[in-house]
Amino acid sequence: MIIKKLIVRGDSYQRTLEFSSGLNIIRGEKTSGKSLVLSLIDYCLGKGSSISLKVQTELDDNVDFIFLEIEIAEEIFTISRNIRKGMSTFWVYYSEYENIDEYIPEKFDKKKLQGFLMNKLGAIEFTKTKNKARTNKLTTETISFRDIYRYCFVSQHDLGTH
Repeated sequence: MIIKKLIVRGDSYQRTLEFSSGLNIIRGEKTSGKSLVLSLIDYCLGKGSSISLKVQTELDDNVDFIFLEIEIAEEIFTISRNIRKGMSTFWVYYSEYENIDEYIPEKFDKKKLQGFLMNKLGAIEFTKTKNKARTNKLTTETISFRDIYRYCFVSQHDLGTH
């Protein structure tokens, strides 16, 4: 999967961050938004039910949606998610961001989005059985796209902030 663009958009506001096809390094001064970029990507891929924009008041005041344009196996998709609290619906456009007005997006919940991404990546989605906490009962847990993503992601704090 290649991340091509991250777009934040409101009624009269839009900012686009384009990524190169090679290695991308995000750097900047303290509170410049480095961690926020990673958090926005993570949020668009399914993390949590809200995202804090306390530090970036301009975004908090003006942004309603996040768009993440990705490429998987030479197919381009744009994933969209509302940035406001309690929004767990994802919209997937089968096109580049510039062309989304020409398409009707497919609506996904978090679990369906994870399955979609796993399928597009050619990764087998599987479940594992484990003991339920403080009981003798067994429960199943699905290994998701985000589980794989977390194993591949290295936090900037693990590398040092300088």
